[in-house]
Amino acid sequence: MKYLPPSWVPLGLFQRQYFQWALKRQMAPGHVLQGRRCQAVAKDTSSDDVLYMLDDGQAAVVHLTWTKETSAAWPSTALYPSYSTFSVAMRDEAEADPVIHYCPECGSNWSANEAGTDCETCGGYALFRPCSVCGGACGAIWERAVLDSIDAREPVFVGSCKQSQENA
Repeated sequence: MKYLPPSWVPLGLFQRQYFQWALKRQMAPGHVLQGRRCQAVAKDTSSDDVLYMLDDGQAAVVHLTWTKETSAAWPSTALYPSYSTFSVAMRDEAEADPVIHYCPECGSNWSANEAGTDCETCGGYALFRPCSVCGGACGAIWERAVLDSIDAREPVFVGSCKQSQENA
């Protein structure tokens, strides 16, 4: 993901699976996303909104309700033609109300690129780190899955090695 508003965080594997299950559980028959393949990719830490990428390239922001719905109108869903369209729509809103992410263990301000070198949750990195597969040789930058890192109390980053993709 090239741009996420400050209040949005990329999801790690367990969080993605959890939010995909939550969406399926909450959808009523006839919901706009029913029967579509939805992959959870990011979560707004200031609300119950989750970003899902659809199999046709559309992006959907879903406001989860945490209940089994009976109306197809819920959970409420905003569709965007693409991730880029979502990104542009969120950019102005994010700049007006930035969210700051702190490490719950040592208090480092990850949003200001601070990280505790001896902190297990920080792992020496703030919100971004070089590729952990090749040590950054491929030039890929991985994003911290903030919620997963906090839950696991260890650094969780999302990304892929460009070198391993070339060799595949």
